[in-house]
Order: sequence, then structure tokens, then C-alpha cells
Amino acid sequence: MKRLQTGLLAIVIAAAVPAVEDNNPCTHEWGETQYDCDTWIREKNHDALPCSSATLSAVISAAENATETGGVCQPYQICTLCGERTDLSQETQNDPSGSYEGDVRYDEESNPRILQTGWHSVIVSANCHETRDCWVGILIEGHNHELATSENDRDIKPCYMTGRILLTTPGQANVSRKNLTVPLGSSHVFQVDWTNPAEDGITNGIDYFKMYECTRCSVTWNFPENGRPSLAHHVELPTPTGDGIYLPNSWFSHAFYFPEVGDNQTITFRKECKPYQG
Repeated sequence: MKRLQTGLLAIVIAAAVPAVEDNNPCTHEWGETQYDCDTWIREKNHDALPCSSATLSAVISAAENATETGGVCQPYQICTLCGERTDLSQETQNDPSGSYEGDVRYDEESNPRILQTGWHSVIVSANCHETRDCWVGILIEGHNHELATSENDRDIKPCYMTGRILLTTPGQANVSRKNLTVPLGSSHVFQVDWTNPAEDGITNGIDYFKMYECTRCSVTWNFPENGRPSLAHHVELPTPTGDGIYLPNSWFSHAFYFPEVGDNQTITFRKECKPYQG
């Protein structure tokens, strides 16, 4: 009878014990997520940017592409009851993201407005459960400057082409009239005023260059108004034309001999002004 009671008691006790896992009797209470993380980001070898890419977005994009990432971020939890660890799904770093460091350095004189050439600093970051940063230096190559010489890029001041006879008393050696009566076989010397009659007019012509440009990109820069380079026109004084015969070897300038009698004889004095032809 005593043996029977003992057996029944064992059955009752066994029935009162809850079911457990075969390999661990703990029912696990998991703690906060923790991480084994050895992720990294670093700068790799990269090329300089051409001056045609001197924009803020191009610099940041180049910096992002100039990095590489690696390592593993392993989240896990620890049971607060038994200390067992369970690994969760691994996390990966997101794509690198860059931000310009410091004040953006623009070339304030350029058209369009672009970044200055030289070095620019960008901080590039990548995240998993925490952020990793690295500094990246991006070099923008220098411009190749050249004078802009097209007609639209020049301020062209034309030269005054026609000479004027001085208003002096006419005589055998100094004639000022535009029209005169000449005796047969007479000769006259004409004094000519070549200056431009217009106020502030250019006499011999000049080209002012308004800007310079880069041969590697489409950027231009304007010269200051009082600092424009210039090139004077090439001026020649060809043989005057008219009703008389020009005497180039005379002791006097612009001497003419008239072999025929005539009224209102005409002599024309002109320049040949040759502007820049680049």
C-alpha cells in the first residue's frame, strides 16, 4: 500500500512540471539588442575633377564615389535568465552620403558662377546602427585661360577714315579749301587734319577685349572696365586720290600738280584702318 502511494505521488509531481525545451529548460527573456560592429569607411584612390565639373553637386558626388566601406554589424540579444545569446539578422551600412565642409568657395567673377579650382573638403558618412565618417579631399583642376576674341567679345572703336583740310589761308604751298580753281600747271600742298571730329572719338581705331575664357570648359570672366586689354588698329595712309597728280617725293606733304585747268577739283585723303582679325 505504501509503495502504491509513492508511485501515485511521483505521477502527480511529474504532471505538475511544465513542458520545457529538450536542450535548455529556460523559457528565455531577451534583453535589449546589442551589437558586434566593426564597420568602417575610408577614402580610396580617385582622380581630380576637370574644371568643367566645378559645381557643388559634382564635388559631393565625387567624394561619395571616392570612398569604400566594409565590416559587419551583427545585432544580438542576451537572455536575462540564462545568459544565452541569439544573433539577429546582420545590418548593412547605407550608401555613403557627403556634406561640404566649411564655407563653399565660389569663383565670384565667373560666368556662370562656379566653384574655385583647387582642393575642397567633404565629410562622407555611412550608417548602420551608428555613423562612420571620413574626410575626402577633391581637387578641381585649373582653367586654361585664353583671351576671348570673337567680334561679340570685343568693344570695337572704329578709326576716323577721312582727312580734313586745315582751315588756313590758301596759297601756293598751303591749301585749305575743299574746292578750288587751279591754274594750268599749278601745284599745291595740302595740310590734312586726321583727328576724329567727334568728342572723345577714336582717331586711329582700337579694339577693347571684354572677357577671357577657358579652353577646357564654357566659363568666361569679364575684365574690369578700366583694365581691359586692347589692341590698336593697323593704320595706313594710301596715296590720296583726285583730279590732280600726287607728288609723293615732294618736300611738302600731300603735294599735288594739276596739268589741266579746272574748277572744283577734288582730292580725297583716306586711311586704311585694319582692325583685329583674330
